[in-house]
Amino acid sequence: MFSGPPNVTFKWRHWGDFNGAYKEFAPTGETVEIIGMSIARVTDDLQIISLEHYFDNTLFLEKLTAGGKLPISDNKGSACPFSSWFKKVKKS
Repeated sequence: MFSGPPNVTFKWRHWGDFNGAYKEFAPTGETVEIIGMSIARVTDDLQIISLEHYFDNTLFLEKLTAGGKLPISDNKGSACPFSSWFKKVKKS
């Protein structure tokens, strides 16, 4: 965290293993991540009034397309890179 209330500024990182197809692109098994910063405007009792996120998704998208295009017969991937994870959760 870089600043406190009422304008809370913080840096964040999300990551995961790229194991399922993304659109027509093959998975690589590599870790993909996206790093950004956010600003939350909060009330005196820390309720969020507004939230803004800033990030550059260029490197993230480069990793999602690094595996090359899948052959047409295998091109059944979801637009969501986390869809394979959700399928596992639903089975549990």
